Formats: sequence, C-alpha cells, structure tokens
Amino acid sequence: MVIVSVLAGLFALYALVLLVVAYAMVFPFRVPIFSSPGMMGEPQESVRFTSDDGVELRGWWVPVEGSTVVVFCHGYLVNRSEFVPLTSLFTRRGASCLFFDFRAHGWSGGRKSLFGAAEHLDVAAAVRFVRERRPDARIVLFGSSMGAAAAVFAAADGVPADALVLDSPYATLDEATRGWWKYLDQGRWEPFLRPVSWIGRVFTRVNPRSVQTGPAFERVAGRPVLFLFGAKDPLAPRASAERLLAQAGPRARAVWFERSGHTEGRFHEPERYLAEVVEFLESQGLMLNLS
Repeated sequence: MVIVSVLAGLFALYALVLLVVAYAMVFPFRVPIFSSPGMMGEPQESVRFTSDDGVELRGWWVPVEGSTVVVFCHGYLVNRSEFVPLTSLFTRRGASCLFFDFRAHGWSGGRKSLFGAAEHLDVAAAVRFVRERRPDARIVLFGSSMGAAAAVFAAADGVPADALVLDSPYATLDEATRGWWKYLDQGRWEPFLRPVSWIGRVFTRVNPRSVQTGPAFERVAGRPVLFLFGAKDPLAPRASAERLLAQAGPRARAVWFERSGHTEGRFHEPERYLAEVVEFLESQGLMLNLS
C-alpha cells in the first residue's frame, strides 16, 4: 500500500511538472529589449499596429530611400531586438526595415504564444503597416524559427511577399517541440518532457501535429525562398528540411551550416551567413549591389 501511495505521489508530481512547463511555454517569460536601431545610429520610429484578432503589436520602423522593405519576424522567446544587428546591412543597400514584437513577446500585447499558429496574423498586420507607409514597396519577410513559420503561413494566406528569407523553419510544431528539449539539454530530459506538447493543448487548443508548414510552402511555391538551415538542428532535422525545400518549389534554395544547430549558422559562420542573404536578395533585385 505504501509503495502504491509513493508511486501515485510521484506520478502526480510528474504530471504537475509537465503542466507547469507547458504553461510556461504557452505563456512565456518576456525577454527584455536589448538593442535598437537608434543605438546603432539608424533612424528609428516607435510604431504600433493591431492584428486582425485585436492584439496590439509594437515595433520600430527604420525608413530609408529605396523600394524594398524587410519585415523581420523574430523567434520564440526573443523579441524585435534579435535582428537589429543586421540593420545597417540592409539600410545601406536601400532597404527599409520593420522590426516588431510578436504577441506575448517584447512590448506587444497578448499573453499566449501559439508558436506560429496565430502569429501569422501578426505578420499580416506588420505588412499592412508597411503598405500604409510604402504602398508600392517590394516586401521581404525575414523570419527566424517561429517567425519563419509565421512568415510562410502569412504568405500562404495571401500576405504580399516578394521573397522570403527563412532561418530554421520547422516542418511540424510537434517535431519542433520534441526537438526543443533536445536542443536545450542535449536530450537528457527529452523522453520525460515529451508529453509537454500534448499537455500544452489544454492551453492552446491546438493539435501540434496539425501545425505544418509543408502545405504552406506548397501554396507559395514559385516565390523566391532562401532557407538557412543548421545541419545539426533537432527542431528542423535535415530530412524534414529537405522536404520543405522540395515543397517550396523551383525558386527555393537552401544553405546548410554543417556545424550548426537551431538558428546557429549566423553565429558559427557569420560572414557566410550574411553573404548568402545579400547575394540572394541582390539576385532578386531587392537590394542594391555595393560591390
């Protein structure tokens, strides 16, 4: 009887831990804003706009002369600061920039993150803002991880995008969630935390297996897409990434960073990472060639 009680108590504790972890993922801690274009000497305007489901979003608008606007879509648990170090790379090549916080991140409204399943509404709102400021602009969606998934979901829903630059998009949310634990602790606790993605449905009302980027890539096939993948990425394993590349159509290409995990290519091989992005956008006539 004592053994049964102990086992029941341990199971209850385990279930409680899973519930707390799932809650913390869906209602994430907000990382403070840690850099801004203004700190780098760039023009910076604080802006606000609202998603179709009423979430107020905040961002920075960095306008320059030129016909291209890059909308940066940050990853999960980060904020608009993630891509700020790239500002001058784009502005000196004639591309304006919009940085914004997804719902439940940074200074934007909302409490719940759906890892891309709702964030595509935020991307759509950001592009509407750009259209108000620059009606004839050519638009590049530059996304990282969750932001990359949200960007392709938005483009598949009809949000205008002349090109997509996508760093480590996942194929399915279920696979990405399982890979998340492998990424954080080299897989030591992954078997025990695997049920979190399903317990999270209590809060998200979303089946993680139903959130798939593949069908979205098929709907945007024919548009220019640059994938930036880490060959050791557990959230977007190579086999899944290669399927996405095939689904994205003939104008998609992938760059592989062999030593890198999830979104790590920019840190392990920064010169190559930036050169690939610049070359891709120059080839599409979306950035000035300074060479």
